[in-house]
Amino acid sequence: DFVKANTSRQVLDASEFQVAQILADKILNRSVLGRPFGDYVQEGIPEATIYYTDPSTDTRCRVRIDLLHPEIRFDLKTTSYIDRRAWVRHALDLDYDLQAYMYSLACSLFYGETTPKPFIFVTAESAAPHSVSAFTAGNSFIEEGSKKYREALVTFAACSSTDHWPDAGSEEIVEIEHWQQRPSSPAWRANLPRT
Repeated sequence: DFVKANTSRQVLDASEFQVAQILADKILNRSVLGRPFGDYVQEGIPEATIYYTDPSTDTRCRVRIDLLHPEIRFDLKTTSYIDRRAWVRHALDLDYDLQAYMYSLACSLFYGETTPKPFIFVTAESAAPHSVSAFTAGNSFIEEGSKKYREALVTFAACSSTDHWPDAGSEEIVEIEHWQQRPSSPAWRANLPRT
């Protein structure tokens, strides 16, 4: 009855809630730059919204930072990729580099900073063992985000000025490269029980 009455909410059972509590504790106790992440949470502003005007295009923008700390900007992510290399590939596909640049720019403009504060992704593995990592966005990561940001804003400004919003959709045949094909292998047969 409770679930039916609360269709707009995600209802957790006791075991799901216990897993969420364990993960929250792991995140808060994760050492980030030599301190428990929970210390930063106590000192920062969660879900901080900043509005700003982009200096080069005069476009009004908004960001919502998971944790705005006086010394560091944080974003929390759940992930299936705890290995740094795999996570970075995933992060670039999801434009986390763009996000890191945009959030850093917003904070710099808001606070009048000439040098942006570090931007750290705190990532929590979605499945057990729920490993938690802290990945600081390096210069090349931020620079890649800067390129995406500039391209997006220039495109937005051009479309806004002409009131023309092109459709980038297409109709195509999809093929895969030879290296994407799964090789046929009878190896699975070796694991069958012999009769």
